[in-house]
Amino acid sequence: MRKITVLISALALVLTLSALSGPQKANAEGDPIIIGQALDFSNWMLTYDGQPQRAMEIAVEDVNAGQLIDADTLGVPQVNENKGVLGGRKLEIIMCDTKADREQGAKCGAEVVQGGAKFAAFSCDYDMGGPAALQYAAAGIVGVSVCGSDPKIGVQGIGPTIFTMSTAANAQGYVLAEWGHARQGWRRAYSLLDNSIEYDKSLCIGFNERWQELEGAELVGQDVFKQDDPSIAAQITAYKEIDPEPDVMMICSYIPGGASALRQIRAAGIETPVLTSESFAGQFWMDSVPGLENYYHGTHGNVFSPENFTPQEKVFLERYEAKYGEMPPSSHVYLGYSMVQAYVKALEQAGTDDPMSIVGAMETFTDVPLLIGATTWTADTHIQNRRPFTFFEVQGKGHLEFIEKFRAEKAWDISKLKAWD
Repeated sequence: MRKITVLISALALVLTLSALSGPQKANAEGDPIIIGQALDFSNWMLTYDGQPQRAMEIAVEDVNAGQLIDADTLGVPQVNENKGVLGGRKLEIIMCDTKADREQGAKCGAEVVQGGAKFAAFSCDYDMGGPAALQYAAAGIVGVSVCGSDPKIGVQGIGPTIFTMSTAANAQGYVLAEWGHARQGWRRAYSLLDNSIEYDKSLCIGFNERWQELEGAELVGQDVFKQDDPSIAAQITAYKEIDPEPDVMMICSYIPGGASALRQIRAAGIETPVLTSESFAGQFWMDSVPGLENYYHGTHGNVFSPENFTPQEKVFLERYEAKYGEMPPSSHVYLGYSMVQAYVKALEQAGTDDPMSIVGAMETFTDVPLLIGATTWTADTHIQNRRPFTFFEVQGKGHLEFIEKFRAEKAWDISKLKAWD
């Protein structure tokens, strides 16, 4: 109930601010088109928001220079002869730091709206990004989470102008289950849920559901913990009582608590293969689990294996390294660039920056090739439910090794989404 109260308070705030400030001035022809960012620039969500935000900056620079990466042609064509969009209008970013705080997130969302944005980003999580997204929904502008994966981000949970670039956590559970079953031959699975955020819950729901549909597969146990639990000794003891030992342990959590749980699991002598999803993205945390091996990870894309980069990934990563002097730590970076790609395609299709026209255009996307991969939205599904995932493994070498890109046979159905307390 606390989450609902926070979101309702956020909605009340934006309605109040809108009433006080009056109607916004429409962008005149030739004026810049403003893209808002209500993201965390200074707290723990920076791990997830920071890379997409940087990628958005590169994409905006590319649009304004007429060189947006185009996945259709595998090249770098001109957006149009005048550069920019809609006959030469440039894109411009305005920013507000949410500091991973819900109240501040609501204020940032309102600030972005008042700054004239008709298209705006919000944080990589329903819990953290929801307050800003509600500002966008109430103001009738298009809001897109840079990497939020809880399926309530969209029509069902926030409003009809709200989207996310990411794959639904439930659908991530589907692709992880199918990959483990088909590629690794696992049949007996155990799931460990960190129930501190909605993403984790949806991920384990999806994995458990799909796993039990697969031929010969059995869910032999499941347990829960919380992100900030100092010890999961009780869960480890219960796990050791399962006989025979499961083929795979699915962990639905995120960093740093997920890494702490994994460290305790390995320290207890449990060597079961571990499977995780995009919330464990990157290699930066792996030193905290000494000698990590028998670990498998599915995520949005590849930033670790140059010999397996697509042409578009290669071009983008060269630009990223040239601008920031380093390579991105995770594939979340691709979601930020793809967000701007999607907006440009919608602008060109709609012929206007009117938010509802942009919504209508985005809802016609069917396997549109963006940097992040095939992207589909419909009137009732503003989140990906069957985009391919990229799989990696760690086998004692201390880094992620590319295995393959894999697409689930079965798409997760968003009609399974139930009302929440």
